[in-house]
Amino acid sequence: MSRSITAIAPLLLVTCAANALPVALSTSNGLQVIFSDTDGSIAAVAVGGVTAPRVASEPGGLAVEVGIPIALCDLVHIDFNTDGGPWTSARNADWDSATSYTTWVPGEGRESAHLLLGDGLTEGAGMAMASACPVAGGSTVRISWLARSAAVNTTMILCTRVYDSTGNDITAATAAPAGWTWSDTSQAHVVFGMRCDAPDTWQQFDELYTVAPDAASIRVSLRHWTGGDHFVHLDDLNLDVVGGLTWSERVPVLASPAITSDGLQLDADMAPLNLHVAAEVSARDDSIAIDVAVLDTTSPQTDRPMRLYWTLPVDATGWTWWDDIDSLRAADTAVLANTFDIAGHDVSYYPFATVTTDGFAVALGVPMDQPAAQHLEYDPDHGLQSVWDL
Repeated sequence: MSRSITAIAPLLLVTCAANALPVALSTSNGLQVIFSDTDGSIAAVAVGGVTAPRVASEPGGLAVEVGIPIALCDLVHIDFNTDGGPWTSARNADWDSATSYTTWVPGEGRESAHLLLGDGLTEGAGMAMASACPVAGGSTVRISWLARSAAVNTTMILCTRVYDSTGNDITAATAAPAGWTWSDTSQAHVVFGMRCDAPDTWQQFDELYTVAPDAASIRVSLRHWTGGDHFVHLDDLNLDVVGGLTWSERVPVLASPAITSDGLQLDADMAPLNLHVAAEVSARDDSIAIDVAVLDTTSPQTDRPMRLYWTLPVDATGWTWWDDIDSLRAADTAVLANTFDIAGHDVSYYPFATVTTDGFAVALGVPMDQPAAQHLEYDPDHGLQSVWDL
């Protein structure tokens, strides 16, 4: 069960017209939230009879997204059996270098053909995939390869670049996944310092890379990094999807409400998502309280993640978002939140959030006695909202 509390300071000077619909919840301090009597969406928010501006495309109230496991698959296999394969020379930020930093080595005896990285002099030199590989956003990709070197102090660096659906490089604007870091030198997300345990012995290496949700493809580069004789032998470079999630579209929870003594109830069967959502919305002296229960209706029940939204569809463009009592930012086209990360989940520092304009404040709050991966944010496409990872 999760609960979100909507509160609005009774100092409202912004005006906006709205059509009054019959399901209206009011508090003693002048707050009024008007719900549609046909589908339970939020038609208007007002204080003292003055209506707040509204995000026209957002129904408000509850919405859900369901996590969908990404199918496991093999993305790329480069065996280097022939010369001139799908790779380029790379060093630093140049992934298509005119200077050669790779040498194809034909197979001999029991050793198969492979690629030699480096020129014996230059650090950070090696190969890159010739082109980006399509992959679903949210995928966990295992990057594996075989390597050997003449000295155990020879280290390697693995680099990954991320591209959107139009082919634009979005790596610099995308947070590096856990275990990786951004490199200005390579203009990529990198892990480095891998080395062979014994000289002249083939060894397998594996690294996991979590693809950003808005990414559509990745490109990988492997180089000699530092130490040794500045050479690394490379064979069997593989990229495989080994896990990850994508998300369903955000679906509003809409149902004809039942009127109660202090508010309303919503019961919605969401068959396409295999969910049943029940909510009780009630007016208190100084706030509107929302209690929500979500039931998984898969049979047999399936362990899966879900995001639950409660949204107050207030258009706060030009208002002020408060990170805390001393820190504020202008609300414009960006999503605003004050969060930290716990195991990949955004969690708010504080149990409430607010946007304000001259003499006008809108706030959302959550109870502190129910631990949850929850954060509060202002999204200009939706409004002020509480987001729960379940």
